[in-house]
Amino acid sequence: MTGISGICNIGEKDGKQHSKDHRKNYGNTRVFIDFTRQKKDLYINYISHADSQDRRKIYKSTIEVMRTSGNMDVIPIQVPEQIVQEIRDNVGGRITIFGEYRSYNEKDGERNHLKLYVFVKGISEAGEADQNRIDLIGYICKQPLYRETPLGKEITDILIAVNRKHRKSDYLPAICWYSNARLAAGLPVGIKVRAMGMIQSRIYVKGDSERTAYEVSIREMEVIE
Repeated sequence: MTGISGICNIGEKDGKQHSKDHRKNYGNTRVFIDFTRQKKDLYINYISHADSQDRRKIYKSTIEVMRTSGNMDVIPIQVPEQIVQEIRDNVGGRITIFGEYRSYNEKDGERNHLKLYVFVKGISEAGEADQNRIDLIGYICKQPLYRETPLGKEITDILIAVNRKHRKSDYLPAICWYSNARLAAGLPVGIKVRAMGMIQSRIYVKGDSERTAYEVSIREMEVIE
């Protein structure tokens, strides 16, 4: 996806919490993912975008989360140095990560590409089944695009701007289905919404190569006055 800049910078806090102990650590997105830690190392990445002001070490990897349909979502994550050892200690074990869904623009020649990732703020023990949940509050910042598939599915693509501390905003592509698609199709740019769903990855072909798109698949959505 092409990069985003200079749109929507308004917001406030709300939403369901996963754990009372971590309540003060969240902004306007809350992500909770249960999965099995695989045998692959996280590697050090000195971030040069939004999370690098104190030059702390950030570790970067991907996690695999199974849907109930049996399909697998591969989700990029970034983990602060003080948390990464907890994840490494749980290789092969079941854990929950919780944090925020964030974005940044990556320069590629003269073009910007929007990159998405879960910024991990903590971990805990997980149940037996994989789970993938996101709860966000933000603003519609691009005209919704409604369409119907050849099989009759109603879909609306939206872009939600979610604000966090230090006057930063994350721009999250999302997809709405059926009744939510009809609701989203009529929303004006700038309106405030709350949405709940899951983070999904989707492989598509562009030219001669395969690429991966990341988006929020919305299960519930409401307009907030």
